[in-house]
Amino acid sequence: MEKSTRIIKVKRYVSPVADMLIGIYDGKVCFCDWARPDGGGNPAVASRLRRHLGVDMEWGHDPLHDMVEAQFDEYFAGRRKEFDFPYMLVGTEFQLMVWRSLAELAWGERISYSELATRLGKPKAVRAVANAVGANPISIAVPCHRIVGVDGSLTGYAGGIEKKLKLLALEKVDTDKFFIPKKGTAL
Repeated sequence: MEKSTRIIKVKRYVSPVADMLIGIYDGKVCFCDWARPDGGGNPAVASRLRRHLGVDMEWGHDPLHDMVEAQFDEYFAGRRKEFDFPYMLVGTEFQLMVWRSLAELAWGERISYSELATRLGKPKAVRAVANAVGANPISIAVPCHRIVGVDGSLTGYAGGIEKKLKLLALEKVDTDKFFIPKKGTAL
């Protein structure tokens, strides 16, 4: 198989919450993902990007990394509530619909998976919406951490519940009313 000349430049960003991997392709961020314990990113995101864009990934720097890191630094310092770096969302039409809706959530706003499904006109598709939220490739800037269980549970964050709790607390959400779920929690 011939190696692709289309490359996503990947750089590690050290946040106060945990390390992240930021991928840039064609002048846009194509993923911001929490680094896994082995140092890699989410294999599902990498697979989707390779499949849809026909790209390879390599460690490297793109000037856009500087802008993204500066905006994340401001967010973690409590000085930024919105992001304006360019990004691309790569997924199915349904996933894109869900992710675009996530991007419209205001800083500190939180809603349930059920409410998000209803806003999308798909009230019976709560599980499908939850799966799409979990597949979000642009953590923090497309704020999937703002989605909680209908019962107040901090369910379903690909980066881990502890990170979700820290991000909500950073956004001044009263986290005392949330709880870490047991299996079978309502979405």
